[in-house]
Amino acid sequence: MKFFDMNESQRREWQQWLDTRPLVVREMATSYPPDRLYRLTSSGHRVTIESYAEDGTCTVAVTGQYNCVSHNRSVFGVPIEELVECDLPAEGEPLGTILTRDEVLAAVATGNTPEERMEAVRHAAFAKAGIGVT
Repeated sequence: MKFFDMNESQRREWQQWLDTRPLVVREMATSYPPDRLYRLTSSGHRVTIESYAEDGTCTVAVTGQYNCVSHNRSVFGVPIEELVECDLPAEGEPLGTILTRDEVLAAVATGNTPEERMEAVRHAAFAKAGIGVT
């Protein structure tokens, strides 16, 4: 679903930008335009596209604007095929970001490995939301 409309000036700039990109990026950007909301099939999050890469992947934003997440983040190296255009959140659907940037950094500092850091963020978000951790 389109979540914003480009004005005439933005459309011209977008086309000028596209014209200077490698073929693979032009094809991805044309098939998966940045004005749409997508569902990331691997996680179920709604995402917006931040950038396209020549290896056929993209960087997406996972935010509380369209999801209920522990923290806002950019995810890079996402295969473009993992994106499926989707609708905006339903009326009344829980949305938002649970942890502040400082809370995420504090939680991350307690782990030694990437897995431990992500688990610490998960625990911090659950604790703040009043959800028991299993």
